[in-house]
Amino acid sequence: MDALILVGVLLVLTAWVAAPLYGRDAASATDDATRARLDALLGRLRELEVDHASGLVTDDGYAQQRAETEAEAARLTQRLDQVDPNGTD
Repeated sequence: MDALILVGVLLVLTAWVAAPLYGRDAASATDDATRARLDALLGRLRELEVDHASGLVTDDGYAQQRAETEAEAARLTQRLDQVDPNGTD
């Protein structure tokens, strides 16, 4: 009977200790995906600069694509700032 109580207490303690870790993993995965998307957008801006400089993208196309990409990057940055305003993990 004592062993059963001990096992029950250990299970409760394990669940209590592990609970914050499971919630953090889901939020962390979302943050990682947001950061990855932001990195991709910043890379796209660099590529767009090169394409525009080489004449592959017109001035109008450049302005439109740059504005759209910057707007999405700003939204993602705001989302990350709301999750972690100090910029720390």
